[in-house]
Amino acid sequence: MTERAHEQFGRLPGDLPEGRLLGPSEQMQRFGASPVPVMWISSRSLPDAGLWWQRLHAMRRDTGLHPVLLLYADDSLQPREPMAIDPVQYLREEWQRDRNQRAEWASGGEEVPVPDGVEPWPDDPGPPFDEWPGPAPASASGEDPDRIAGEVAEALAEGELARYVALVPAERSADIPEAIGWLGMTNHTGSRQLSAVLRSWEDRFGARVVGMAPAHLYVSVAAPPTSLEQAQLLALEHYLLCPDTIDQNPRFTHAGYAEWLIDNPGWSFWWD
Repeated sequence: MTERAHEQFGRLPGDLPEGRLLGPSEQMQRFGASPVPVMWISSRSLPDAGLWWQRLHAMRRDTGLHPVLLLYADDSLQPREPMAIDPVQYLREEWQRDRNQRAEWASGGEEVPVPDGVEPWPDDPGPPFDEWPGPAPASASGEDPDRIAGEVAEALAEGELARYVALVPAERSADIPEAIGWLGMTNHTGSRQLSAVLRSWEDRFGARVVGMAPAHLYVSVAAPPTSLEQAQLLALEHYLLCPDTIDQNPRFTHAGYAEWLIDNPGWSFWWD
């Protein structure tokens, strides 16, 4: 184990299931990623992964390691040094980018016909705001974040959406994507920007990063929005961070997605 890895993983619990330290693949190292391990991960999927997550989560302050559930051991990682990013400024810039793109679409293109036999997606006018509305206000109260995160971890494991258990050196769960250089969202944004927004949601809504799969992120929410107005603002933030959440999901319009967020203790994101 390198000196840096020993410093990061020196407090691994002694009775873990069989596992190994994992860093970027040789291919990612050719793109400049450091070969230093960035996580410990179980060597196989675990039928009791949710229980392991809860146990390791309870130990995180002693170990300095945050647990996260993974669908499989993916070494397509590109960790970088932490960078301070203002999440509100980032979201506002994404808002302007989206507005410019929508104006371009409205000014030019012909409507694409729907193929025969394919159900057209519902008409969606987009976010219900003419100007940048600012971030959603924090929820006034909520449930215990640790309990809600444990329940989401159990659900992910039981649904076989994530069965490997990993440990990541991080101060808080929102730091995990940046700490490991997760690439699941690279069709739209970077791990630094993702973690910056997640930190803001952690502060305002008691959000916790619980699991990851290829291009999927699973988050528990202890204090979800309780009103439609709050949910509409938060839905815009979700959309600006992950447009595919709505654009590539025939279940939702922007209005429908906002309603779905009310009192919802679990969020999932998918970047196509």
